[in-house]
Amino acid sequence: MCHEAAVNIFVKEELNLKIYIYYNWCFMKNIVFSCFTPFHLLTAMYYGYKLKNAKRILVWNNYAGYDINVMSLKGLYFDDVVIIPYFLKGNQITRQLRKSLHAGRFFALSKEHKLLSKCENNILIIFSDQEPCSNMQMKYLYSHGDTHVILVEEGTATYYQRNQEYRKILLLIYKILGINSLSRIGLSDEISTVMVRHLDLLDKSRFKCSTFIQQDYFAFDQDFINSLPFLDSIDSCSFNGKKNILFLGQPIEEIPGIDLNEYREFLSTLVSRYYEKYNIIVKPHPRENMSCYENISGLSLIQAQWVPFEVIATRFDYEVIMSLFSSATVNVYEIKPGVKAVYMYKFFKNLSLNDTLFNKYIGLKNIYSPNRFEQLDQLLMSNSEKVDCIFKNNGYDIQYLNKILL
Repeated sequence: MCHEAAVNIFVKEELNLKIYIYYNWCFMKNIVFSCFTPFHLLTAMYYGYKLKNAKRILVWNNYAGYDINVMSLKGLYFDDVVIIPYFLKGNQITRQLRKSLHAGRFFALSKEHKLLSKCENNILIIFSDQEPCSNMQMKYLYSHGDTHVILVEEGTATYYQRNQEYRKILLLIYKILGINSLSRIGLSDEISTVMVRHLDLLDKSRFKCSTFIQQDYFAFDQDFINSLPFLDSIDSCSFNGKKNILFLGQPIEEIPGIDLNEYREFLSTLVSRYYEKYNIIVKPHPRENMSCYENISGLSLIQAQWVPFEVIATRFDYEVIMSLFSSATVNVYEIKPGVKAVYMYKFFKNLSLNDTLFNKYIGLKNIYSPNRFEQLDQLLMSNSEKVDCIFKNNGYDIQYLNKILL
């Protein structure tokens, strides 16, 4: 075969391959992730990392208290990204007008509408149908094409949530602006599937769908964890040779029944009582006011504030994981089941919290809920065996997603 003929064959085959790739790309289904917290973002990144047979679209509505460079995630995790301006900032009028653009009567003028209007054969993954932007995207895609809506666990609110009561004036504003309001997560008719970590803890009667899938979560996949672009900022943290208590912060100002001064006094007592034997390492919540940690000597703060605790917990050795009532406590416990997981909400007498879900956790080995420091003393004095991270992946959610992407 002459050189010219060989070149022609090569060019033809390369052209056919490009046509084949373009054809498949055109007829690929879209998988749209509607995210508004860092935990949602990491979960979406995990699915984007695992699912390459779809157009992966991130709609990012930033509820964190600072910017996250989501555009840098295009390529490995997402094929397209649209960012909704953070409408929780600014004065009340500005916030409501932005909300009407991205979640209400003027949605057709938004940039996410421009992107989603071109999408057909969609899978939409949401973490809450109660959040206005996710709700609008769900209703729009569902009413304009063949869309499979999947509700994915976001924390304890997916398992248990009291009905949210809206003030009458807010309901009136929402009605004028065309914003849909739901009293709790999971009430939407459009949801066809729910994916959660603990099917045995879920009251399925709360939902209108009939398909429930057990979900893995990103911290169980070491390849995915190692792919993350921000690990250096975590691995650069160093602490002295004492044992470690990891404390997960929460946005105290948003929690009825806890006073900021009461919380600071609790932290001061925690440090003074255990500082000699333990490093007290705090991972602040993305929406947390950092002033609550000022001038508390002995606290160590992890600066990677937006990175979910579940990722950080895979990078440290620690004996105790502690929070007021965060679901991340149990998530981390499952990564390292030999650690002591301690819920501290009973220290705050005015905190109204339903024990229904937590009572299912308490009683499992190494999960505790003390109500005074003397009980915590006894827990910490007992031996704690060091256990390395256990990465496991049943893959039921990935199998399900791959099936409906066909």
